[in-house]
Amino acid sequence: MNLLTAQAPVLTNLIGKFLQLLSDSIGNFGWAIVVFTIILKTILLPLDIWPKISQRKTQRKMAAIQPQLEKLQKQYGNNREELGRRQMALYKKEKISMFGMLFSTCLPLIVTMTVFILVFNAVQDVVRYQNELLVYNLNQLYESLVAQGASAETINNSLSDFYYSSMQSWLWVKNVFMPDNWSQVVPSAEVFLGTGWGKMGAVMPEGVNTTYNTLVGPALASSTAWNGYMILPIISTAIAIASQLMIKLQTKNNPSQNAAEKQMGGVMKVMQIALPIMVGVFALFYSAIFSIYFLVNSLISFITQGIFTLVVRTKDKQAEEHRLSTTYVRKK
Repeated sequence: MNLLTAQAPVLTNLIGKFLQLLSDSIGNFGWAIVVFTIILKTILLPLDIWPKISQRKTQRKMAAIQPQLEKLQKQYGNNREELGRRQMALYKKEKISMFGMLFSTCLPLIVTMTVFILVFNAVQDVVRYQNELLVYNLNQLYESLVAQGASAETINNSLSDFYYSSMQSWLWVKNVFMPDNWSQVVPSAEVFLGTGWGKMGAVMPEGVNTTYNTLVGPALASSTAWNGYMILPIISTAIAIASQLMIKLQTKNNPSQNAAEKQMGGVMKVMQIALPIMVGVFALFYSAIFSIYFLVNSLISFITQGIFTLVVRTKDKQAEEHRLSTTYVRKK
């Protein structure tokens, strides 16, 4: 076989190309995804902070008209249509937009889901590309050794050594392109070619007629189970749950948030429960670089939410102290 007939795979995903560029610069895909996540979160920070500030302003307005809302509830509680009209009229008078409340509540979820899909597709493309490229290089080595008349033992040893020398690890994870779980370090043909949960959906590079098992089999034969220890999925899920609990605690007595959730018909509550589960499942069954993204993303979100909550509580405390001091002075 002419070596020139095999064509190297090409990475076309733009985000994937940026990840590849970072990896080439840093020298490790695990740390590249850490840097990428920090950059991405920094860029998207305004879209995370603005809804919180908007909700905060609406919360103050809602708190101010709460006595009037309670009065309307007592007067028109038996007439839902009239109660709704009166409430909307009050909102309009106080310049409180229900659409604005819904938008500021939904925006973080919309951004989160959009970014999730884009990053997931990019990471999957990178994983496929990296594994297809490795198979392509293994084929080049295999054909070269065959042309030299090397023995089967030499070919197998060379293929195995080349695979492991090309493999990228990150901390406790042996192969960042495999999940941080009980999976083997080297992907089987089923994982490489298969589709669905935990599969790469890769293809043999064009022009490579040698089978996957012939090229990767020698490395797979010495591959050990447990590519990782499920640390990334566990920590990512725990941080995601903590973040949701923090948000729930912050908005527990938030009238604007409660009104928005009622308008959404419980969708918000479902999403708050589903998000940590989704994080855990994807982190468990997909590549470690995706789990690293989840971990760093969740950690930054948790820290950001914690800082915002601390600032809000501090300002509330200062405002209450100012109110009490002003009231006391007036009474004197």
